[in-house]
Amino acid sequence: MVKSSIAVRTFIFAALTVLLSLSPYVVFAEDGKVDINTATSQALTALEGVGEVIAERIVAFRQEHGLFKDITDIKKIKGIAEEKFEKIKNKIIIGATTTESAH
Repeated sequence: MVKSSIAVRTFIFAALTVLLSLSPYVVFAEDGKVDINTATSQALTALEGVGEVIAERIVAFRQEHGLFKDITDIKKIKGIAEEKFEKIKNKIIIGATTTESAH
């Protein structure tokens, strides 16, 4: 029983350590919105109508052109036209707007 209690504590400690080490790369705001400047492609797929392909395009665009300055900039991504933007605009935010704050 003591060994299993130690194992559980060790696991919890390790899990918390990993989560805390990722904290600078938070991709969801406290209100559940997705920060399109820091979100991974996996996190971006949580948005309605954004699959793996579009999510990868968003990440690639960010890497090539820099961070988004406004949420409407996401419409520059192939596959995100006005209709899709209207579905996701209330679920996305611009968090970090400089390279330093995004890392």
